[in-house]
Amino acid sequence: IAALTFSPNGQYLASTSWDNTIKIWDVRRGRLRHTLTGHQNGVTQVAFTPDGQVLFSGSTDQTIRLWNTQTGELLKILLDQEPIEGSIMLSEDGKLLLSQRTDQALHLQDWDLSDLLTLGHEHLENYLLTHPNALNKH
Repeated sequence: IAALTFSPNGQYLASTSWDNTIKIWDVRRGRLRHTLTGHQNGVTQVAFTPDGQVLFSGSTDQTIRLWNTQTGELLKILLDQEPIEGSIMLSEDGKLLLSQRTDQALHLQDWDLSDLLTLGHEHLENYLLTHPNALNKH
């Protein structure tokens, strides 16, 4: 296990692993709810949105993935410039994502989750590849 975090309501626990998976556990029932697969390298961090409906996962495969916590469905993939090895955190309103990468820099991304979910991931991947510093605030 690389990281653990509770959902805001304490009902779920997300665990990450170096086997490239994320597991979402139902704490009250003590049962596995979902195993999330798709990362190509170890998953180092996870963070729930304030409503607990979306889980962000950061990996050394240079992606941040967004998952539906109710269905386990992959919602979006964000490409990054560096592998995620430190923390990822969401602000209380879910509009700021802070991540720590292997270069030890902290990167703050300012965006609205509802806007992000309406855009296709191809658009986001292309934008981030062509504007690598557009979302970074130092």
